[in-house]
Amino acid sequence: MKSYKNEVLKKKDEMVKDLQAWIAQKGVYDPNTIKDGAPFGHDVANSLKWIEEKAKSDGFNVKNHEGYCIEITHGEGKECVMVLAHADVVPEGKGWTYPPYGGEVHNGLIYGRGASDDKGPALASYYALKILKEQNIKLKRQIKIVIGGNEESGSKCLKYYFKEKKHPAPTYGFTPDADFPLIYGEKGIMTYVYEGEFSDNLITSFEAGLAANAVPSECEMVLKRELHLQKAFTKWMQRHNFKGEYEEKEGKTYLKFHGKASHGAFPEGGINAFTMLLYWVGKY
Repeated sequence: MKSYKNEVLKKKDEMVKDLQAWIAQKGVYDPNTIKDGAPFGHDVANSLKWIEEKAKSDGFNVKNHEGYCIEITHGEGKECVMVLAHADVVPEGKGWTYPPYGGEVHNGLIYGRGASDDKGPALASYYALKILKEQNIKLKRQIKIVIGGNEESGSKCLKYYFKEKKHPAPTYGFTPDADFPLIYGEKGIMTYVYEGEFSDNLITSFEAGLAANAVPSECEMVLKRELHLQKAFTKWMQRHNFKGEYEEKEGKTYLKFHGKASHGAFPEGGINAFTMLLYWVGKY
């Protein structure tokens, strides 16, 4: 164990540079750039391509499954240990202290979208396998690292890998995500999609949120008439220490609320701009 730890420490600077380079690959789902080989858009395809090229250069057996996921294989055996990670990230949003795709190091921490979810843990797992390979350690089981491109938007990557490509489930496995290195249970998640015509005698449109698993940090709403409630809006916002904008023009009212983003697993850490705005509209 001591010898292995020393090998890990030798790789520290190399891994930091690699993680910074990977963070620079945006990896956000973009339906406008979907094409063959890039089912989740240009940015996710580039993020997957980065780890694909990295693994190939290190001499691993690598397969790109039509842009859905990257499979990195090492060793042989009847049993398989699978590491399931992902290269896509939640949209960056606003309010960053450091560039979201800069991978800058400050006070011993790497800042950037994906640093902890999930490129950092995924790369740590990759380097663990890389060291085993370089040390020529004989393994009893085959190890596969499968890195998907759609974990943040529905996990279509793994559905493709297991259901469409018919890959067998592993004997053992883990996911280096969330509170790495171990999660033994997780709350259920349900995402609903409502489609149809929208009609309201007051609301023209509203928009909020960047991802299904994040508390909306901003919400914008357009109302069909001028409400003449600027003073009430300002007073209410000050009383609750909220931030937002109120504007009336061309017979309409434009509202914008600023909340606080938070991961869906910890909603208590955020302020939902969408529910705030709905509450105000319903009250006045």
